[in-house]
Amino acid sequence: MFGNMKPLNIDKVNMFSPYEVTMAINPNTYRFMTEYGIDIAISFDLDDILEQSEAYMFNINNVNRRKSPRDLKVRDTIIAIIDNFFDVNTVALLYICETGDRKQAMRNRLFESWFAYANEKDQYLIMVANIHDMENVDNYAALIIRKDNPHFVDYVSEFNKTVNMFRIKPE
Repeated sequence: MFGNMKPLNIDKVNMFSPYEVTMAINPNTYRFMTEYGIDIAISFDLDDILEQSEAYMFNINNVNRRKSPRDLKVRDTIIAIIDNFFDVNTVALLYICETGDRKQAMRNRLFESWFAYANEKDQYLIMVANIHDMENVDNYAALIIRKDNPHFVDYVSEFNKTVNMFRIKPE
């Protein structure tokens, strides 16, 4: 049965997080406030894009829409959240960069750099795909999975098949 995400261990997250993380009212949502007054919500939503495998869409939301300076504590807090997600859940995360303001390539580079930093122990695989839509907009999607996941090969295979399906343009 899909959709039984185990909640994060907030105490453990906060042991490794520079910002204090709290559980939000919404299920599977966590929040923190930066020293610059940016209210960040992190959520994990069950996603059905992978039909055979349980996966959650990983969302980062700047709740108060304030311009955020480059803040490595945000990176470290998000990595602490992701690490704990994988400590308690043996599923995959999907990440799609917001395209509304045409800054998706920048978001993708930032997220990839965060993950390269987080992956120093080489425990994760992050597969990024760039899919051009009908309006020729670049859409960046990523699969994030721990290499010790018992269904690792199935997730990677299904992600590749799904990406390839989206790349086929209708006649």
